[in-house]
Amino acid sequence: MSMICSECHRSIDNQLNRCMYCDDKLKQQEYEVKDRKKFKSNWFRIIARGIMIAYLVSVLITLTGIDVGSFRYIVDPVLDEVHPFTENGLSLVKMNEKYGYINTKGEFVIAANYQQASSFAENGLAPVMVDDLYGYINRHGELAVLPQFEMAGKFDNHGLAVVKTDQKYGVIDRLGKFVIDANYNESLRLNNNGLISISKNGKYGFINKKNEIVIEPIYDTVGSFTKNDLVVVGLDGKYGYINDKGEQIIDMQYDEAFEFNDEDYAVVKLNDKYGMIMKTGTILIDTKYDDILKEVTEGLVGVKTGYQWGFVDEDGNSIIDPQYDMVYPFDEGLSHVVINKKHGFIKKNGTYLIEPIFNGLSNFAYNNLSSAKMNIFSGYVDKKGEFVIEPIFDEVTEFSQNRTAFVKVNHKWGMIKRNYKIFSYLLVISPIVLIVILKQLIIKLIYRKQNNN
Repeated sequence: MSMICSECHRSIDNQLNRCMYCDDKLKQQEYEVKDRKKFKSNWFRIIARGIMIAYLVSVLITLTGIDVGSFRYIVDPVLDEVHPFTENGLSLVKMNEKYGYINTKGEFVIAANYQQASSFAENGLAPVMVDDLYGYINRHGELAVLPQFEMAGKFDNHGLAVVKTDQKYGVIDRLGKFVIDANYNESLRLNNNGLISISKNGKYGFINKKNEIVIEPIYDTVGSFTKNDLVVVGLDGKYGYINDKGEQIIDMQYDEAFEFNDEDYAVVKLNDKYGMIMKTGTILIDTKYDDILKEVTEGLVGVKTGYQWGFVDEDGNSIIDPQYDMVYPFDEGLSHVVINKKHGFIKKNGTYLIEPIFNGLSNFAYNNLSSAKMNIFSGYVDKKGEFVIEPIFDEVTEFSQNRTAFVKVNHKWGMIKRNYKIFSYLLVISPIVLIVILKQLIIKLIYRKQNNN
């Protein structure tokens, strides 16, 4: 056995009584005690580091939202009706025949005291009914506009809302003041560009918020303006598109036409066949299909030929042959498809990521889970098609960004959140702990080998 000089800390042959380097006297027993203490100290450090890493990884998992467990109820199934969370973090719910608002923790921020209500708009106000009349509240439940209307719509991004009083429709601002007096017999429709559609004598046109006519009411139908400031209009059975000045941009030539999507494409119908045009009126996809999805996503659009759906690209080239009962737009490289009444997911090359074995599916949410229905019950599956939350619910919603979802059990809605399990933590951190232990063992073996030499 070799020894370590307590003075110069060099390795010395155990047959010597003094260090050949510094002439210090060697003590065998002292060294062995120190060596044992050092060995125990090393293992103490290994265990301490492992515990520290386990704690840090568990904190990291919690902060980043990595889902490694099952679920827990935040709100027990006691709600009659639920709605998605809005930007202010509140969800409209109904309980005991009254409406109120809960936060992401499931706590009632605004008590369920209202006969009717709608979700909050971007300007922070929501319409509610009190004593059979509508007013508006803020996120604290305080009345911002007193109840006085027979009907009240949500505020738009210009801070305007359509209301009804004395059987007439008008427009108010967020203070409740009339911008357009309630003189219209039919409901008005607000547009993103600030124009408002009106109806007079069965014909439709547009006014501005000063109540000035911008586009004369001469059309049989009008849609809503899209971001390219074009709107679909119908007259005498034909459809085309005008701009916000009322100028004809695309002739009245189609049997049916739809609003432009975010990519500035619009679906049109001609001679009983569907296709797609660009905002200039140029044909993007020929009108030769029996049906077509309204959106082009990730360069592909679903088209129907006969009774089956497939996908073509923006040039009209067939990418995935018609073979499905129904298809949905691609999202992050996946499309939800239906074949023989069963639901699955395909990739852009047409191969299955998840075989069609489910009775219902939704797109994958923020936590990479899809709501899935098996027989009559619903749960959540991962991208392997395996149930992460078993199908035990009557109905479910998609998970939101706050990692919560609404679930229905016995005709009542509750709210769940993904849970974490200690066993799952151990599975995640065990490779890291093993690496640390192996590192310490290798260092110790090298140290011993050097001492033996």
